[in-house]
Amino acid sequence: MDEYNQGIQQVSDNRAFMTSSIIQIRLDTEKVLEELERYLNGSEIIADYDEKGNKEYKELQISEPKANKQGIYDIMGFIKSKVNSQIVQGFFASDSKGYSEMYEKFMDDVHDSFTTMILENCEYWDIEDNNIRGIINTVIHMVRAFLTRLIGDKERLSYAQTFKTTESTNTREQSGFNLFRSHKRGWLIKWI
Repeated sequence: MDEYNQGIQQVSDNRAFMTSSIIQIRLDTEKVLEELERYLNGSEIIADYDEKGNKEYKELQISEPKANKQGIYDIMGFIKSKVNSQIVQGFFASDSKGYSEMYEKFMDDVHDSFTTMILENCEYWDIEDNNIRGIINTVIHMVRAFLTRLIGDKERLSYAQTFKTTESTNTREQSGFNLFRSHKRGWLIKWI
């Protein structure tokens, strides 16, 4: 190492290395959405082994789909509008005991609009009567649990601690030309 580079020190907090993976896990909704879509499709992912003994994953049809393709697509569109990484960074004001009237009103609206959507379209989406309540309850319970993260702004406040990092840099002056070192500026005065 040359003399200049020997004088540089960097100190980083360990949280900086964990930040991206923790935040990514907390904001990633893909897995829960995939599981919900498999529920609607009546399928499961299972681990199996091929003839060479290698583990592979297969989607197995467990039951009849809860709706046709158009119905599943529209239901998932509704859910994705409520369960995504942008929404979870929102905020529902709460009182000192953690109760949020904003959250309760929002969830009432979500429940009413989703129930109406299912009831108005169950015939077109081939949803059987015995599946209506199950679809509504499964979706609303998942959305309700997910959106509790917005109450009292706790989710965004927790990011501040995750992103905290510390850095310091020390450099030693060396002999020879250094662009940032003070030079005698006598020659500059001659030109003024």
